[in-house]
Amino acid sequence: MNFSALTDFLVQQLHTHIRTYSSEKKFTKLLTRRIDLKDIFFDDTRIQSYILDNISDETPTLTSINRKIVYATVSCPDWIYIIGPVCIQESPAFRYNLNLPNLTIDPDFTDQLFSFPLIFFLDYILLAHNLFHESSLNTHDCLALNHVYKTFEDSTQTQFSNLIFYNHENSKRHNPYEQERREMASIESGNLQQLKESWNEEYSGSFGIISKDPVRNGKYLSIIVIALATRAAIKGGILPEIALSLGDIYMQQVDEGKNVYEIGPLTKRAEYALTKLVQEKNTASANQVSSQDNLIVERCKDYVFTHLHEKITVQEIAVQLYLHPNYLSALFKKHEGISLYQYILNQKITLAKNLLTYSSYSFIEISNYLGFSSQSHLGKTFKRTTGFTLNEYRNLYGKTNDFTN
Repeated sequence: MNFSALTDFLVQQLHTHIRTYSSEKKFTKLLTRRIDLKDIFFDDTRIQSYILDNISDETPTLTSINRKIVYATVSCPDWIYIIGPVCIQESPAFRYNLNLPNLTIDPDFTDQLFSFPLIFFLDYILLAHNLFHESSLNTHDCLALNHVYKTFEDSTQTQFSNLIFYNHENSKRHNPYEQERREMASIESGNLQQLKESWNEEYSGSFGIISKDPVRNGKYLSIIVIALATRAAIKGGILPEIALSLGDIYMQQVDEGKNVYEIGPLTKRAEYALTKLVQEKNTASANQVSSQDNLIVERCKDYVFTHLHEKITVQEIAVQLYLHPNYLSALFKKHEGISLYQYILNQKITLAKNLLTYSSYSFIEISNYLGFSSQSHLGKTFKRTTGFTLNEYRNLYGKTNDFTN
């Protein structure tokens, strides 16, 4: 293996020094392009000894000095590499942190160091480590072995014990899980009436406290509920891309909420919208027989949805589903009551309506986005399907006032 090429690459990418040691921990060479970087801290025997004493063959070792300056060691069969110094933007709590209260770190020195996100730094460190070991180590395991999470785990266990004790002493309970199950079951089955009833249930418990800030707490809880609701809708038969995209929109609105009075109604609107989607799907499928054929039709719809911005042909979909085009067309017509070609057209027109109503894209931009050959082609198809010209529809339903065509 060309070790010099690897070390030269790391020096170049990380803009720092690499010190090489023999397996007996004897210094051999300093590799660097940073002749301007004088690492006076590593000359401190306390720092050198601490880093060299905590080398592990199992994982790269991350060592911080006063939680500010970081070195990484990579152990190989015949060599040891010490890479650093660098600054890590997140200042994590490493297992090996040498705290030297009397050590003064000159700001001019830290200004010379490159500052990296921890994950970026680890990508390069693990590249070196994995080249020299039979089994590869991933980022999560490397962080765990360096005890990045240990401080948080200890704190979590302490807080958990205190919370359980407090809740027992004060007879506090969370909202019942059975109520949540009924709420999610309502969405999955598309039962709007049952959903409303689940909202109106009275129970002695209350929602948990995820954040001490009331608004942030409300947002976190809302996002959790919407995430659960999107999964329930998917279980109810809604295409994942549709359910997840709708959930994303509501989560964004929740994130922009200014107070708890805005957040609660948004959560219910999201649940209602997702339940409504399932209800409409169930109504449309009421006369269909559940079978493998339906699965093919759903996969076909999913392909159409994810490729609406392209020119879609029946032949192309059939190839993706490993079916003959004629068979696919006949199967789709049997289950949906319209041809696959017309379904594709309807979906494109539906999206065109949405863009005309809620966006400021020009007609030519919309036609290009939807895979039509020209604005004229889109206009004629839209007129034939809706009875409106593009301009008439936008003037009638458009929600913004700055459209330019």
